[in-house]
Amino acid sequence: MIDKQDSSPGKTTQPKVSPSVEKEALESSVCQFESFEHYPDENMYRAIFDANTVSPSTAVIGVISAVSDKDPLDIDPLYSSIDPDAFDTLMSHQSIADGDVHVAFELAGYDVTVSSYGSVTVQTPQKDITTAKGD
Repeated sequence: MIDKQDSSPGKTTQPKVSPSVEKEALESSVCQFESFEHYPDENMYRAIFDANTVSPSTAVIGVISAVSDKDPLDIDPLYSSIDPDAFDTLMSHQSIADGDVHVAFELAGYDVTVSSYGSVTVQTPQKDITTAKGD
């Protein structure tokens, strides 16, 4: 779950800013983020962008680029997962009265969720580890 908090009483997951992502990758990102947080216990990153000046598709590529430390041109194209024009149109035509829209998809090995209010959450998929028991 994206907005995940531990259900234990009094325990919540606190974000940490990843210095390596913060300094190097974010400075060369394709867009500016208002904030960029790392939740290491969940291997999740959350970036907040200005939805009035940055398209959601550009923000997604910027976050994936920063997290993977790859040039945006070396990342799987967004259209390999979703239609970028339809995605941007859907996300930009939302108003507060309409409520927040979330779109989730996989791109470049990451689970991506974008909010029409201007957040991108990127998480490495959890791998199921199954051990075989010999009887």
